Amino acid sequence: MDLYNGEFYGGVVFRPDFDYGPDGQVPDLHYTMRFEPEYSNLETNLVFPIFQLSGPGYAASSYDEIVKFQNLIDLAYMEIASKQPLLPNTTRDLCRLPFMPSEQIMPYPAYLENNVAIFLGFMLPMFTILSFCFIVPPLMKRIVHEKQTGVKELMKLMGLPSWMHWVSWFLNAIITSLITILIIVLLVCVEWKPDTGRVFDYSDPFMIFIFFLIYAMPLILMLFAISTFFDSPNLALATGVIVHVLTFIGPATSINDEVYMTMAFGSKMALAIMPNVGLWWGIKILTIEEGKGSGLQWNTLFDRPEPSDPMTMGVVWAMLLADMLIYGLIIWYVDAVLPGKYGVEKKWYFPFQKSYWFPSQNKGGSMDLGKNPPDNACDDMIEDEPQGDPGIRVSKLMKTFRSLTGAPFTAVNGVSFSAFTGQITALLGHNGAGKTTTMSVLTGMYSMTGGQATIFGCDIASQMDRIRQHLGLCPQHNMLFTDLNVREHLLFFGMLKGLSRREANLDAAKYIKFLNLEAKTNELSSNLSGGMKRKVNLGIALIGNSQVVMLDEPTSGMDPEARRGIWDLLQLEKRHRTILLTTHFMEEADVLGDRILIMSAGQIKCSGSPMFLKRRFGNGYSLTMSRGPKCNIAEAREFIRAHISEAELKGQASGELIFQLPDDQSSKFPQLFGALNDEKDRLGVLNFGLSVTTMEDVFLKVGQMSEYTEDSQEMVDIDLADDRDQATSSAKSLTTKPRLTGRSLRHRELGGLLKKRIIYTWRRKILYIIMMLIPSLYGLICQLVVNDTKTPLAKFKPREFDMSNYPEPIVFASGSKDIPEARALSTTFKSLVFSGAEIIEANNLTETILQGGQENIAEYRGRYILAADFKPMPEFYFGDDCSSLTAKILTLDSVYNSVPNHARPLAKNLLSNTLLTYLEQNSTPSHTITTGSHPLPLNLKWRFEILSQEFISPYVFAYGVALPQGMGVLIAAFVIFPLLERVSGAKQVQLMTGLHPAIFWLSNILWDFLLYIVGMIIMMAIIFGLDREQTFLAGEAAGVTLLLIGLFGLGSVPMAYVFSYTCESAASGFALLIILNVLSGAIGPTGVWILRFFGDYNDTRGLVIASDVIRYIFTLFPAFPMSRSIMALVQIQEKNNLCDIGIKTDTLTAW
Repeated sequence: MDLYNGEFYGGVVFRPDFDYGPDGQVPDLHYTMRFEPEYSNLETNLVFPIFQLSGPGYAASSYDEIVKFQNLIDLAYMEIASKQPLLPNTTRDLCRLPFMPSEQIMPYPAYLENNVAIFLGFMLPMFTILSFCFIVPPLMKRIVHEKQTGVKELMKLMGLPSWMHWVSWFLNAIITSLITILIIVLLVCVEWKPDTGRVFDYSDPFMIFIFFLIYAMPLILMLFAISTFFDSPNLALATGVIVHVLTFIGPATSINDEVYMTMAFGSKMALAIMPNVGLWWGIKILTIEEGKGSGLQWNTLFDRPEPSDPMTMGVVWAMLLADMLIYGLIIWYVDAVLPGKYGVEKKWYFPFQKSYWFPSQNKGGSMDLGKNPPDNACDDMIEDEPQGDPGIRVSKLMKTFRSLTGAPFTAVNGVSFSAFTGQITALLGHNGAGKTTTMSVLTGMYSMTGGQATIFGCDIASQMDRIRQHLGLCPQHNMLFTDLNVREHLLFFGMLKGLSRREANLDAAKYIKFLNLEAKTNELSSNLSGGMKRKVNLGIALIGNSQVVMLDEPTSGMDPEARRGIWDLLQLEKRHRTILLTTHFMEEADVLGDRILIMSAGQIKCSGSPMFLKRRFGNGYSLTMSRGPKCNIAEAREFIRAHISEAELKGQASGELIFQLPDDQSSKFPQLFGALNDEKDRLGVLNFGLSVTTMEDVFLKVGQMSEYTEDSQEMVDIDLADDRDQATSSAKSLTTKPRLTGRSLRHRELGGLLKKRIIYTWRRKILYIIMMLIPSLYGLICQLVVNDTKTPLAKFKPREFDMSNYPEPIVFASGSKDIPEARALSTTFKSLVFSGAEIIEANNLTETILQGGQENIAEYRGRYILAADFKPMPEFYFGDDCSSLTAKILTLDSVYNSVPNHARPLAKNLLSNTLLTYLEQNSTPSHTITTGSHPLPLNLKWRFEILSQEFISPYVFAYGVALPQGMGVLIAAFVIFPLLERVSGAKQVQLMTGLHPAIFWLSNILWDFLLYIVGMIIMMAIIFGLDREQTFLAGEAAGVTLLLIGLFGLGSVPMAYVFSYTCESAASGFALLIILNVLSGAIGPTGVWILRFFGDYNDTRGLVIASDVIRYIFTLFPAFPMSRSIMALVQIQEKNNLCDIGIKTDTLTAW
């Protein structure tokens, strides 16, 4: 305690057994100095500082007060133990002392000041992670979009192995990441300004490049693994960004240096399953090695930055590579078990099935379909199959889906058929009959619920990979890459099917010509018309000589001329292929179909050749007569029956009479036509014609047989007539009802639009619920992290000063060789040095240390611990009081390195033991001095001083980043609806009806801001409920916080609408808003703070101006002022709260 100022320094704790023996023997000295934190080195658990600045260290200065007391205690003890005077009372006593202990700091070689590397210990990983956010959104969006649209499965069924699909995306992402990595490496490894050095002066740039590359690879695979769980690009995108950011923000703000050093090595390894944590560990090690002067080199890859910590850069690399394996296995497993809407699901235990690892090479067994006619079909409705092996054989195939209510819905119910090589099998049916579902099951787009199917003898359930080597598909909906042109599509899929580039070029040219696409060869698919896109899909299905080709409505959207050209092409291509075709054009089925299957309600009702079906379901010929105004229907009917008695009048509509004539009466047709031609004027017939049964007639007949009875059809006709009458009367009443105008109309429009938004939100409730809970997740994690890191009082571990804690220490010894006492002391000193240390004797201690530091600064900082110099004291030191005395004082200099944490008191302790041993060399027993330090707990006064410093703490960053980012995800969701309305044309249709644009946008703002308020309330309720430190609850902070977040919403919702005009897809718009939010709400505020910090620190006007310019630009985006406002609020509130932590006013003013 300072008695003059009344200030408390600390105390000394002696070992409890420190007492004189029964015979007065002096015990060994073992004591611990317990001083206030401001007079102690607080890193008692570390032998080197976590953050090492270039140049001399700061650790030695923290022992200024402790070493004074240590020197006094040691001298007092040595005087007692050796019975020799060592503590003078007067200057004359001082001059008579034989020894004078002193201390000196090691000289440090010339250096270039570079503290940026240490500062980047936190900022560099954060900027790296935020910069990779520009890769995350497009990557996640494109991968899941391929899965959602079925393009991924289309490529797989065209022969692309699943592993190759992921490898191609991986390479794409790595190439994109290389740009970011190279920019980072250039920024930190290039000397941008002469004589300033690089940010990382000692590290190998290639090693830094390898480190970031090894980080990027598991990060990409982690995002791939996340994408396998989603079918919606928007949800995948939001989840990817959240996981990416929180896996750094959470650990980085909750694991401080003390926690890091006390963590078990296994815990660090487990946390590194998150690549961002591995990045953080790695950059921490990199900055430590850089501060030590060794940097990241191949020979330091497995060097421990801290002797007590086994974590090295080599271990970090190994963990990141292990992450690649872990996430690769997750991708492989989840992609197989959860393929999404398209694809065949594997059983959850498929890795344990022998058939997966060793698939059978035998073809599937045959199925006798002749004995198993399709359900609900009579034998006379199925034509016998031709001889030969079918290319496709299906037996009792079933596919069941779940409806929105959870009830099962059977789309394909017991379908059985065969399709033969060299034939085109046409599958007909009304919309929803199950045609596309059947084809999707056969191609592996859907997994089947039951039944069996083989393609060229291979079972689709277990041998789909073999089947896809010979399969071509033209899907119902166009599945094309928007960034590829026509020729590139054909080349790509041709090579997927195993063609060489030359063969693919030849095939592509052939089909471009056959499909009449020469003029569109280099046109992007996004610019093609619907019919042209169908041609490209058809070419993809045919290229590569696919043995089995499945065409789902291949000519839909084409003009008649183009359609007939496709018919000719398919007739030409069918010779060595098995073609299964669905169509709604009956003429197309009639012309192309060698066999025709007609489906209804998921079942095949009939099958056979076109002639067979016409004979089976046709009613002969149809005589159609156009009647004039004088035509008598009864007379015309009797005239026809007079020639063919079995003739029946089947219809009379639109001025026509339709008679059904049996085909066995065709011999009487010439006589009938001749008589009718002679009598048509008398009968009032204008003209007539004869037609045979068409496939449309057959299709309609089968549909009537399967869906309606004669009575039910009559009831339908009656109901339709009633409906028409009711609709007519309703229309008339509408024309007489006055229309709303003015304010009443606007109110009605606003109400209708709000109802539409409510319905839209309800139909996508999962998406919006998740989006509204994401801010709460950010707030929850942020608050838990802050609560965990903001401990009111910190406790420190004890440290005993022992050289064995330092790795491979180097100790220097120097003494005047012409003085016996100096030689003896030097010998004693060397005998007491730790046995694992290297001892270097130096004639000139200063020159030896400086030369070693200049040759190897890393060795200087990491291995040079202390030195001892024994030399006579110069006479000029004494002054007038000792001018008449002969001075023979020998100085004992304890020389310490300023970089290691505890080198200074360790050097003092070793020199004290050296002197004590020398003084007791002729006495027994000898004594030892053991010294340690154990700082007192962090008291309230010291905490006030720490928290009052002008810097942004990690938890301030956590709040400033988490809250805008959380609400920003919800804001990004608001871009979806107006964007879809614009792209689909629905907005334009509404405006065409007279809707005022202001009403359209008002309804969106009202509904979206309501959702925003709900999300805000949930998030703030969690934050307020967990606010242990009263950061947002004390004073007026709660109201200010709610006002800030509310204003952020008012500014962000319209901004989302503005950016809805910049994209053409919901996923792209959502990704853009996420990127802008990260850029303006995280990177922007951090960058401005860094520029301002270094500008003020170095008095660099340019950096200050740059920070102001960036601040003005980013103010246009609401996330930027929101982030800065939250940071300022938290800082102000912390300072306000410090006034209530229990420190008396007089204590504060005494400062």
